[in-house]
Amino acid sequence: MTVSQHYCLAVHLQGGISEALKLCRESLKRARIFKQPFTLGMVLIHVGWLYQVRREPEAVREGAEAAMALGEEHGFPEWLEWGRWLHGWALTELGTIEQGVAEMEAGIAGFVPMGGVPRQAFTAAILAKVYEKLGRIDQAIAMLDDQLVRIERSGERLDEAELYRVKGELLYARDGAGSSEGESCLRKAIEIARRQESRWWELRATMHRCPTPRPV
Repeated sequence: MTVSQHYCLAVHLQGGISEALKLCRESLKRARIFKQPFTLGMVLIHVGWLYQVRREPEAVREGAEAAMALGEEHGFPEWLEWGRWLHGWALTELGTIEQGVAEMEAGIAGFVPMGGVPRQAFTAAILAKVYEKLGRIDQAIAMLDDQLVRIERSGERLDEAELYRVKGELLYARDGAGSSEGESCLRKAIEIARRQESRWWELRATMHRCPTPRPV
């Protein structure tokens, strides 16, 4: 079952969002049949990530609440905090931005006593875009820079392209369409995604069109 979830993530990053969601739903059904609480929590979080990138906040909220309840009942702090983070994101999408941000921040803070969790760079990238809605762009960029430093130390580069994509968009939002640093970040995001053969990250980066370089 665990291998299945990692496979779902790989399918997702290769661009097969619908296929990955189908696989995760099948895993969710099996986990419920076999009544495996830990695995059920893992699947709920993976399904939540997929609904998140599909921008379906109601589905994210429902799964997040189930993950939090499971985490509290069985003492699984990782699923509790991931559920809190996903629930917060859903609230921001549904219009309760301040409360949602507080929940997302609490979820991220909850990872610290565990010594960290995989995909913390992803949490930062998503939270940074919410900060942008609140005008907290400098704070968002600083958070992304911290994660880029962390990636260099840890070697966990799964979400590196997304960090650069979001940073590039934030730099454009702050500095205007002529931001050379923003352009550089987006181009780096595309380069990393192509090197990793991650079609999903590449698509997200190329959707924000890089300006055509000025002739020298």
